[in-house]
Amino acid sequence: MEKKRTITLPSLAAALLLIALLVQCPAAQAGTYNPTTVYKGPYAPVLLYYKAPDSGTWKRGNFEVTYARAVTCPQALQSFKESGYWKGRLQKDGSCSNNAQLLEWAVGNRLNYDKGMF
Repeated sequence: MEKKRTITLPSLAAALLLIALLVQCPAAQAGTYNPTTVYKGPYAPVLLYYKAPDSGTWKRGNFEVTYARAVTCPQALQSFKESGYWKGRLQKDGSCSNNAQLLEWAVGNRLNYDKGMF
């Protein structure tokens, strides 16, 4: 005789609650950064931070306004909007620079996301 499986209301409710929590928790979502989500953390979400490639310390950039207003370098701005990261050199006016040492730049929101992932 075939054994029937039954799903009780409490176990179904628990499963639905777990799914809802996973959908709402950005860190639980397949490890994908979403630039439209504001991630909580120690970094100001709309400001830029930089570090030298051989450094592990992120420092706040010299821009006093949001990255969207400060950065005029098209490649950097597009990268910040999509991934939150860019590697290159920015002038003080936010334009692209060809100086020798490249810096790693990140939007604070991306750093908060990364910090929450670990």
